[in-house]
Amino acid sequence: MQLCANEAVFIRATLDLPVPVGSAVERLYAALVRHRLDEVSDDAYAAGLVVLTRVGPFGEVAGLSKTVSLELLAPRQVGDGVRLQLRWVATGTIGQLFPALDADLDLFAVDEQHCALLINAVYDPPLGAFGAGIDRILLHRAARATMRAFLREVGHTLTQMPQAEGSAATGRVRLGPVRFTSAVEA
Repeated sequence: MQLCANEAVFIRATLDLPVPVGSAVERLYAALVRHRLDEVSDDAYAAGLVVLTRVGPFGEVAGLSKTVSLELLAPRQVGDGVRLQLRWVATGTIGQLFPALDADLDLFAVDEQHCALLINAVYDPPLGAFGAGIDRILLHRAARATMRAFLREVGHTLTQMPQAEGSAATGRVRLGPVRFTSAVEA
């Protein structure tokens, strides 16, 4: 997490994938057609809320926003990979208490047999200076948990082998850790 003078918070995280970038890009496009990223986004956001409710003073508050609207721009080719621009906006009764999060999700080649997902995200904590204080104590944990869960679920989607019709489901590929780095490094 990196705070700037304007209080924007930047998050940068990477996940390595044991598949060639070409295969991962094909699976990403297929996932977009199936609206799989909508499901992944909801699950990731819920994981962030679990962290928020576990560490926060709220407990199990009725009406706590549990869904998120995911907006996607059309994927854009970047080198051998692809970039998706995303925006998460909390919905529900108190959705305005949660920041909108804007992100670039990049899928790029590491070598011939491996690729990586990189997410660069930014959000402005709500409620001005008060919100920035809450973010330092609490909300950044939820944002990191959301990014971690999102990258892992997208990673599993991109590494899952296509199944032949009528065949048994295959297990998930074991992925490495999501690595967070300073957003100002690059």
